[in-house]
Amino acid sequence: MAYGYTASDRKDVRPGHRAALEKNIRFPLAESGLDKKTIRSLLKHFRIFIHDKPSSPCLASRLAQGIPVTAQRLKDVADMENILRGGGVTLYRVRLNAADKGLFIRIECGPGEMERVVPLAPALERMGKKRGYRWVTLDLGGYRLGGADR
Repeated sequence: MAYGYTASDRKDVRPGHRAALEKNIRFPLAESGLDKKTIRSLLKHFRIFIHDKPSSPCLASRLAQGIPVTAQRLKDVADMENILRGGGVTLYRVRLNAADKGLFIRIECGPGEMERVVPLAPALERMGKKRGYRWVTLDLGGYRLGGADR
C-alpha cells in the first residue's frame, strides 16, 4: 500500500504519516525526493489536467490532535466546507478544536476571502449549533498549512 506523502510534507507535523510508518505503508513520492512543486511541474509537462488543482488533504487532518476521528465529525467538516465552496470561497479549511466546554469549529480562509465567508455566517452557525458544536468561529489569522493544532 502507498499514499501521496511528498518531500514537501516532511516539514509539517503529520500524525497520519507516523501511523503510515507504523503500518509499513510506502510513500513513493517522498522516497523519490519529489516535492509538490516538482510534482505539479511534471503533471503540467505531461498535460495531466490536475496540475493546478488546489490541495485537498484528508478530512481527518482537520481535527486537532486528541479529538477522536468519527464518521460524523468528518461529515460535519465536509458539510461545512461545502457551504464555503458553494459561497464562492476558494481557499479554506474547517477545523475542529476542543475547549474546556466541548468542541468548536474554527474556519480559516485565504487572504481577501473573509468578505465571502461573512455572508455565510448564519448558515454555518446554524449547522454547527444543530450538530452540537459550542462555537463556530472565523480565525482572523486566516488559512495556514498544518493549522489544525495552532
